[in-house]
Amino acid sequence: MRPPLIGTKTRWDRLRWMATLGTTLLVVAWEIARAVLIAPGPWVNSAVTVGLAFLLANFASTSATGLISRLEAHIESQNRELATLNAVIKGISESPNLDAALRCVLNEALKATASEVGLVWLRAQGSAVVSSGLTERFVQDLIDDGNLKKLYQLGPESGKPVFIPASDPRHLLFSGRRAGGWGPRWLAVVPIASKGMILGLLAVGSFRAADLSSGDLSLLRVIGEEAGVAVENAWVYEAGRKQLERMAALTRAATAISAELDPSRALQVIVQEVAAVLGAPAASVMLWDDKVQSFVIKASIGLPPEYVDAQTIPAEAAHAALKDAQALNVFGLRQVPAGWLDSIEEEAFPTVLRLTLERSGDLKGFLNLYKKEKDQEFLSEEVQLAASFAAQAVIAINNATAYKALEHATLETITVLVAAIEAKDPYTRGHCHRVAQGALDIGKKMGLWPQQLENLRWVAVLHDMGMIGIPDVILHKIENLTEEEWQIIKTHPLISAEIVAKVEPLKHLVPAIRSHHERYDGGGYPEGIAGDEIPLAARIVAVSDAFDAMTNPRPYRPAMSVTEAQRILRQGAGSQWDPKVVQACLATHESGARSEGGPPDHSQGS
Repeated sequence: MRPPLIGTKTRWDRLRWMATLGTTLLVVAWEIARAVLIAPGPWVNSAVTVGLAFLLANFASTSATGLISRLEAHIESQNRELATLNAVIKGISESPNLDAALRCVLNEALKATASEVGLVWLRAQGSAVVSSGLTERFVQDLIDDGNLKKLYQLGPESGKPVFIPASDPRHLLFSGRRAGGWGPRWLAVVPIASKGMILGLLAVGSFRAADLSSGDLSLLRVIGEEAGVAVENAWVYEAGRKQLERMAALTRAATAISAELDPSRALQVIVQEVAAVLGAPAASVMLWDDKVQSFVIKASIGLPPEYVDAQTIPAEAAHAALKDAQALNVFGLRQVPAGWLDSIEEEAFPTVLRLTLERSGDLKGFLNLYKKEKDQEFLSEEVQLAASFAAQAVIAINNATAYKALEHATLETITVLVAAIEAKDPYTRGHCHRVAQGALDIGKKMGLWPQQLENLRWVAVLHDMGMIGIPDVILHKIENLTEEEWQIIKTHPLISAEIVAKVEPLKHLVPAIRSHHERYDGGGYPEGIAGDEIPLAARIVAVSDAFDAMTNPRPYRPAMSVTEAQRILRQGAGSQWDPKVVQACLATHESGARSEGGPPDHSQGS
């Protein structure tokens, strides 16, 4: 229920009293006139008697007319006030945001009081949210001089409206010392309030001579209360929206952690989400690097490359600075611990929030959030939210560590199995590892990035695992293979792919392992795909595999020379092998990256 207009009850009481008095006078006058005119006696028809009766009747009529005029004026005033309030309420409800709602409130306040200048100031934000008829410089002067806060303390702070004429010394608070004494002839200031809480002030002023009526001041106060409702609703909505954003950001971070086994990608999602939800221009995660024996930035957003490369925290400095705290709010860089390289930070990001990433006392790294404002530290609620993201980062790191350990154990087991398979044939011993080394040399020459090289290495190591399903009598046969035996040999890529598909960390390598005997012109096996349809890793392994097979002896032939093997590669470029891969392979030989020697396989490739 909205509050009644200030003073409404008093005015209605006064009007009811006047109406009662006027009615009483009419009744009394009528009764006296009737008694005088109809009562028997010698004075009935006298001029004095008749005049007295008419005088009383005229007095009663005049009183009634005045009462009606006042009632009409009051009704008109009430209608105007209601129209203003309806316009305010309608404008607030249709406004897309708080700024638009407050601008609507101010415009209606100016219109209702016939004022030319005004502003709305919210205590929590410490600045003029909206203004009208005032320059930005003038408003900024009021803020810088602290005059808005002083106006607020005059009355609005305690919930009272204040009217300040030009003759009042307090009027200078609005003229401003930098504005040369300029100012309106009067100023009215009312609180913006909601549910007993004072949120700010609404001030209007005019250059005209006439002062503001008490009714207008009362209306202005009610407008301030409507503004308070709008502000509170907007803040509640904004708080709810921010909470939803934070929950959504945490959910996205958690989803990234559960779906992404690569910690660098999961951490990148975390820094992006925490920076966005806190409105921080930059964020980073630092992890321990054994090579430099320091914590270095592994994931970041909004930081210049030179800062990412230069920022390090030695172990001693990190543990000493944070041994008693899980969060360090570096405010204006006045508390930067010794040994923390923050020189670049001081110029671009003078305020830093640094949280530890630790579990059971084991320091994993840091989550850093940056602000450009020198005198604005992170609030406690921001620190708490950042801590939630830090916890997610720790989970991502632990998951990745556990996964890496499991992956390492699995791959070690597979490596042993590959070695056992190669041990069956002295001619093929070491073949897979030589193919892997050759493939890596080619991949580096072609500019593959680290993860691609790692995948390539495992494709090369595992490409011949399917040989475990080929009978020894075929593998060790010196004579030419029969067509049936050759068809059995051609199944080994499928067997390799089937084995690897059962190993979760390696499933993504299956297409390349299955395709390492496909030809560039489509004449290979097992599927007959061609060109770029063949995975790049398979095309690289095919060249490295063929080169190793040609330059190592087999039961049915001696090893070829490197020169002869290179000639065959050039001859088959574009038909059997990808010409770009062949070119990279030949380039590795020219640069001395490759060496001859090692065990064998059937014909040109296993």
